[in-house]
Amino acid sequence: MNMQHEKAIFDFTQPISQHPFDDAKLLRGGISEQIAIRDLSLAGRRLVAEEPESAAWYCLKVEPRKEFAVENVLLVADVEALVQCEPAGIVVRRGRQWEKPRTPWMPGYVLVQCVYSAGAIMSLLRLRHVLGVVGGPARPHRVSGQSIRNFNEKVAQLLAQADAVKRASNDRDHAPFMVGETARVTLGPFANFECVILSIGKGKSPRCKALTKVFGNETPFDIPLASLAKL
Repeated sequence: MNMQHEKAIFDFTQPISQHPFDDAKLLRGGISEQIAIRDLSLAGRRLVAEEPESAAWYCLKVEPRKEFAVENVLLVADVEALVQCEPAGIVVRRGRQWEKPRTPWMPGYVLVQCVYSAGAIMSLLRLRHVLGVVGGPARPHRVSGQSIRNFNEKVAQLLAQADAVKRASNDRDHAPFMVGETARVTLGPFANFECVILSIGKGKSPRCKALTKVFGNETPFDIPLASLAKL
């Protein structure tokens, strides 16, 4: 009796789909996190430096409240990583000042810059607390470098404002401004100009009237005390 077996025909031009939990199964099967971290060299800064035109930012989906843990592992492994955060600073609640901690701007996401390859993406997906990559591993979503720069510039501005509030608060507590005092403007169109304080208002967020010189001309303006720094 002759038995005939049908031969399977594969189209090698088509990608082979992978179950989304395959990597988790492999990890449970014995692939250690140390090996996953070692493989991160495939997504490392060295390749970005060698092929800058091929590098791009990608967005990893991570477990809640594990953003900084993942970011730290990536940075230690020499992978460019970024958790976009709201700036820390002083928050006033019920008349008391509280130090606001550094918190993710978009919880659950970590940005990574790397040269795309299957190995690079899979090394990232094998990391502990990483749930996936936005867009999927085959065609992950690219985050534009300009959007990263715009965000960083905005955060830098907010950080400067928060720092100015903190410095001004400390100044008011230990060495308050006085009428007639010369101070330095830290924010706004007159930033880095020196001014003379003409009068000081009252309240939780006091403002003052001040005078500065712009191209030799005396220019009066109204500004929060938090935007001034002592000389």
